[in-house]
Amino acid sequence: MFSNAKGLAVMFERLDFQTPRRPNAGSSRVLQQWHAEICTRTQERWETLITNDFQISPQSMEPVTEHRAMQELPADGVGVRISLGVSGIPSLVVVSGRLGRVLVEYVLNIQGDDWPKPTPFSPTEIAILEILFENISDAMSESWPGTEPIPSMYQEFIEKPRRARMFAHGTDLLVSKMRIKSGYGEETLHWLMPKHALEDQISQEFTTVLPTSERDLTAMVAATESIPKEIMVELGSAELKMSEITELSVGDVLLLNQSAFQPLIASIDEHPKWRVTPVTVGPRLGFQVVEAIDD
Repeated sequence: MFSNAKGLAVMFERLDFQTPRRPNAGSSRVLQQWHAEICTRTQERWETLITNDFQISPQSMEPVTEHRAMQELPADGVGVRISLGVSGIPSLVVVSGRLGRVLVEYVLNIQGDDWPKPTPFSPTEIAILEILFENISDAMSESWPGTEPIPSMYQEFIEKPRRARMFAHGTDLLVSKMRIKSGYGEETLHWLMPKHALEDQISQEFTTVLPTSERDLTAMVAATESIPKEIMVELGSAELKMSEITELSVGDVLLLNQSAFQPLIASIDEHPKWRVTPVTVGPRLGFQVVEAIDD
């Protein structure tokens, strides 16, 4: 199926222990088209409310773990919960506090010389932001590249989105970023959604998205990812003379070369992958990952 080594490299590039694999080529095309059209339609809707110059454009869409995605959200941000599809796929749209302040001022036809300070929003200002976010929700529905618009429902305004518990810990997310350029400069709008749920939505609706070869590749990658692998955690080692080893008896204590205050090394197939610390979970021992080891 692969004409050269590059094909194999592309497949195994997805088997990264730290970053979720990218959507397949067919799904990526659907997502990129949707992403760009959402920006266009949101721009059109906001222009009916805003007279100041601004521009919305697609920036990126990347697979990211839930923990990393939430950490990357602006600390002073505000956002909204929007559900997608008949099954109600949860998604989170977030802007920084200062971008939210700019949008409110633009609706009120105000513009200063410098970025406004991200002060708390009044109930009236929150209502203005909700209207703008509802426009984004409508744009998501109308822009869906399927035969019918995808159901999109605005659910609630969230004042501290970094604390929102919308996604289960460890969930793989797709993080879409949109660049919003105003008279003050550029800021980023973040849009988070569950990766696998969205891929399922695409596969159910777009039956001809993937050519046969890419379907085979997707199945092959999925099969490879399901192979169980043993993770070994090395507690440490000690070096003794043969005469000392033969004299070992019950109750003897050996000192290892590993400090009790240093993380241990976790390996797969003898390749170090993480630095970890031991923990107990009920009656069992475990380990907590504290750092990835670069290859």
